[in-house]
Amino acid sequence: MKIESFPSGEQIRSNERLGVLDRFESENSDLVGEFNSTRVIMNEDDFSKMYRNFRRDEGEAQKLDSYYKSQRENSDVFGDITEVLAYGSITKRNSLGKDIKSRKLSLHDDFINGEDLGIYAVGSSNPIVSGIDVTSNQDLEGRNKADGLHKKMERARSHIDLLSSLDPDMVNDFKVWFNSGGASGAMSVDSKKQADFEKLLEKVVVLKYYKTASDEETPNTPMAVFAAPQMVLAYDKDIVNAIAFGGERDKRTMPEYFDNITVLETRMYMKKLSEYIRSQGSRNNYLFESYQIAVDTWLARFSTPEFVELYNKARQNINSGDTPDIVKKQIRYFGETLEEVFRIKPKPVTKIESEQAPDLPAIPKDIIKRDRPILGIKK
Repeated sequence: MKIESFPSGEQIRSNERLGVLDRFESENSDLVGEFNSTRVIMNEDDFSKMYRNFRRDEGEAQKLDSYYKSQRENSDVFGDITEVLAYGSITKRNSLGKDIKSRKLSLHDDFINGEDLGIYAVGSSNPIVSGIDVTSNQDLEGRNKADGLHKKMERARSHIDLLSSLDPDMVNDFKVWFNSGGASGAMSVDSKKQADFEKLLEKVVVLKYYKTASDEETPNTPMAVFAAPQMVLAYDKDIVNAIAFGGERDKRTMPEYFDNITVLETRMYMKKLSEYIRSQGSRNNYLFESYQIAVDTWLARFSTPEFVELYNKARQNINSGDTPDIVKKQIRYFGETLEEVFRIKPKPVTKIESEQAPDLPAIPKDIIKRDRPILGIKK
């Protein structure tokens, strides 16, 4: 089946971009309005008691928001559109199941931590949340690995590597500090320790400014979320374009393929994330173990009879002869990139059996303790 979309990504010139976005928002005003209304607001009454640096974070987020709005005519027109379509797929059409919903995250977690959407389970007594970096910026031929899907997955993997490298005793001290109000300045510690813990907080928190949704078991509760798996969902621009600006046939048929991609990529990603975490072994590390539990909890959600039925239906639909080639290429590209980025490396040999073997050289401490880059954290 051939996509009949117009205009194509290449045809949208810089001076046309605002018009294209305005057209999409006008034609989908109800969906766009609802999506924007789900944004987690960085309310001073909610969060200033949690963080003594709230004003700083709020100011940085607002500056970035103003900057990106001013650059809107030079931006990728598909970025905002793809986020809206992903929200519609998950929340309106229940592509991940009727109990899984999505929402727009805070400006801070969007711009600083790189998380566009959050998904959560409705009515869960123990809130589980996952951040999603939604992207349409990719190269199906795999030529540009420095950007797009490959880079986003690498950032998520690096966050797991960071958590697994943390000293358990230091993590326990950090947990006591944070739970005692240390981030607000309520806990009395020396200035160096306060600075060190605040720096660690910025590195390990996934959603710093999260507030539970009104339809969760404990609604409207402000919190920091450390155990939030960082998902990545990717959609080719031609697919997004077909839904947003295509002909009647495209607008009728392509949303189902978009939902199929959402289901298949979500299951593939969480399964690979779980495998990669387990390859790290036991760390006796509260942050790492909490993250692992969150991933396994989501994987269990995506193994229910309802979801398995959605998954099998999506796979059958994608494999049918009528499916556009671009949809099949998208799934294949996502799977190949996932395997490449989260490839499990063999564990190094720690013992040499030969008596004649030379002693292994000592590993410098600065290499063992090196910082690892993680998702969305400023240096």
